[in-house]
Amino acid sequence: MKKFSLSSTKQKTSERTIASTYILCIHWVHTPSRALIPADTNHDSMVLTSPPAPILTLQSFGLFAGGHSERTLMFIDNPMPVQIDDGRRKSLLEVQTSTLGHLRDHGFVLGLTPNYRPIAFAGTAVTVRLPHLDSTALHVAADKLRPGDVLVVEQSGDPRSCFGGMVAFTAKTRGAEGVILAGAMNDFDEVLELGLPVYSNGVSARTTRILGVEGSINVPVTVGGCIVEPGDAVVADSDGIAVLKEDEIDEVVEILKQKEGAEPDLKSRISAGHSLAEWSGAAEQFMKGKPVA
Repeated sequence: MKKFSLSSTKQKTSERTIASTYILCIHWVHTPSRALIPADTNHDSMVLTSPPAPILTLQSFGLFAGGHSERTLMFIDNPMPVQIDDGRRKSLLEVQTSTLGHLRDHGFVLGLTPNYRPIAFAGTAVTVRLPHLDSTALHVAADKLRPGDVLVVEQSGDPRSCFGGMVAFTAKTRGAEGVILAGAMNDFDEVLELGLPVYSNGVSARTTRILGVEGSINVPVTVGGCIVEPGDAVVADSDGIAVLKEDEIDEVVEILKQKEGAEPDLKSRISAGHSLAEWSGAAEQFMKGKPVA
């Protein structure tokens, strides 16, 4: 027989001392009947038997003080961010993220894939941070979405899907412009039929659960190597995703429009036989790097 104990830690707060905190634990149970067998009435210990027949069980956690069970304060629900001006939001859709990528390296969400192309959306970041397999906070956040918002979800590195048909339907119904997931999605065909644009790590049949463990709404999150804060401007197209502050949108859009506006003339010149390398300066740089004969 193999015996494992659930560890408890003593914590002190300014108001009271909590006798013991039972932490979320994962047990691999080895028993022919695939059952957890209590050793006795002491809930701090479990008896696990063999031979191996693994299943995964979860011991949920709470606070126990004075013989009474209390829930820990593990959810953060910050106010919804002030939305960016709608004219500025729409102006971001008039330029390409890859044009911005010619000018800067920071502020790009990397490694995610859109659920269809061509794709384009822009809006105010509403952020959610999930603890792996608990998507409680995401369901709450989905109800809060407004027209002009972009839902941005960090999933603590978990590869399973937190975003399926019902969450997508809610987001679409509330008016969300699009969704950015540092995790997977499911119900792919259903979401596609809704016409909701989603960038994600891919598709997974394994999904999150409503566990009530923890989660945060409208806090800074990290998605695809980029920090996104509530209220940031998020713009996505078929080339990728960029994150900006509202106070830089006007200047960035003006610069990008000038750069993109020069392309038709350049294409005409190239068609007439002019050199791309000479126009871009690549020819000069290339010659500088050639060995002297």
